[in-house]
Amino acid sequence: IVHDDDVFGYYFYRAGRLIDRYNSCPDFNRAIELNPKVVQFYKNRADAKRIAGDLAGALVDYDKVLGLKPDWAEAYNNRGFVKKNQGDLDGALADYDQALNLKPDLAATWNNRAI
Repeated sequence: IVHDDDVFGYYFYRAGRLIDRYNSCPDFNRAIELNPKVVQFYKNRADAKRIAGDLAGALVDYDKVLGLKPDWAEAYNNRGFVKKNQGDLDGALADYDQALNLKPDLAATWNNRAI
């Protein structure tokens, strides 16, 4: 049995991508249940929820991601995107600013700020 977090997480991530992203959440849930300290598992589930339109669920998971890894610029960008789509423009701009403070060359964040 493989217990390497990267390999294990990749298995569940791939399982999620091979089927409908949102319906893959049980796989992400299981990965989190087995190892709740792996931030990538929450990020994968947040991305799946965001893509499926479950913005409230995605926001909860992005909050968890940033609680575990507060220096992840891409997670701030993604959370900002969710907030923008929920109508929280001030919150979105704050997240985009934080993403750019951490990683000034993050092109996706500059794009998201512009739209």
